[in-house]
Amino acid sequence: MVTTTTGPTQRPITLQEAKTWCAVDSTDTDALIEMLIDSATEIAEEQTGLALGSRTLVEYFDTLSTPFELTVAPVTAIASIHYRDSTDGTYQVWSATNYDTDLISMPARIILKPNGTFPTVGAYGNASKVTYTAGYSATNIPKRAKQLILLMVAKGYDNREDMEENESNNVRQRSANILIKQLQTVKI
Repeated sequence: MVTTTTGPTQRPITLQEAKTWCAVDSTDTDALIEMLIDSATEIAEEQTGLALGSRTLVEYFDTLSTPFELTVAPVTAIASIHYRDSTDGTYQVWSATNYDTDLISMPARIILKPNGTFPTVGAYGNASKVTYTAGYSATNIPKRAKQLILLMVAKGYDNREDMEENESNNVRQRSANILIKQLQTVKI
């Protein structure tokens, strides 16, 4: 399970970018377009595993064994690793001298150092947790991710009624699905 403790401070695309993409000149539907941007961003992040804005996350695991593979990418920093001790189940810090981090790989990994040791972990659910920072800065969001969000915003703006997800003649939906597949394998 992954929880966000500090969310991104800005959207991956601006209101003006979305309005330009949708060819909207008035301010009448700004709130709708902002909602569509947020919705499209959530979908893009869920489908690709990418954080399209920098955020702090806590990811829980039922064990403390390495390598850990972190769910959200790209990871830019590991703040801490905690484990629930076997005495009373309270979280304790696992010293960074015991593990190494691989923030280049996607997914990012945490690996036991050759001389590192594991603590005695209690038999608890969510026995360990990793606090880390993941996500792109506003200046390095993949262009395909921005295009994906814009396609989904335009689809939602133009089609406000319920429609089949796999409608084969919807060019925007086909394009969005292609971009999702590409972003799921992106190595940046």
